[in-house]
Amino acid sequence: MTIGEFLTQYAGAFFGFLEEDGPAGLACVGSAKGTGIAGEAGAGLLAEDPSQFSKCMILQVIPGTQGLYGLVIGFLALMKMGLFDGTVAELSIANGLLILAACLPMAIGGLLSGIAQGRVAAASVKGHGAVYHRGVLRHPVPAHLLPDDHVRLLSGGGYGRN
Repeated sequence: MTIGEFLTQYAGAFFGFLEEDGPAGLACVGSAKGTGIAGEAGAGLLAEDPSQFSKCMILQVIPGTQGLYGLVIGFLALMKMGLFDGTVAELSIANGLLILAACLPMAIGGLLSGIAQGRVAAASVKGHGAVYHRGVLRHPVPAHLLPDDHVRLLSGGGYGRN
């Protein structure tokens, strides 16, 4: 088998599996970083006032949701490739790149929004609980919009709001 034959046969699957791991991996990195940022601020507040534990815990958990969203998009990509129903299709390079393009926004969005949510949660915690309710309401949660669009795109329904 020559290099050209190998690439023709397996490059689509390579791109598909590469970007299937992208949303889950990068979104989890963003979640971990955001949760760490919020946790550091929460540890400082809890050292001064342990009664604020529940508020700190809620604010620390919120950035962690980005990893779950990335995992869902990763599973949707695997379903689109036919991995779960036993009909793994031979992906052309174009189809592999389409899956890569469908998953890339969630990967980058999950990474950046997880970190941004951690910063906002840390700012709420640093307000010593006084801005807790405003902090939660103003918490940037753009990721709840991303899965709907990606579900529609991966299921063949097109991109954008209908």
